[in-house]
Amino acid sequence: MKFGYAIVYVENVPETLDFYKRAFGLENRFLHESNQYGELNTGETVLAFCSHELGQLTIPSGYLKSDPSGQPLGFEIAL
Repeated sequence: MKFGYAIVYVENVPETLDFYKRAFGLENRFLHESNQYGELNTGETVLAFCSHELGQLTIPSGYLKSDPSGQPLGFEIAL
């Protein structure tokens, strides 16, 4: 079995992709024309970002939103 995707729900997908490009040199793999979903080239596992708006549609029962001004969520992304 291969670990395929890690998806992080964020306020602004293009800004998040730009941050990872500037901070770590990662290139975009895909950005949907709606700007609601994007992926980075990270090797075999895809690091993806999805907007909270789209997240609410795909996870109707809800989830804990990430908030840069609040405490971090209980996970890390290590590159």
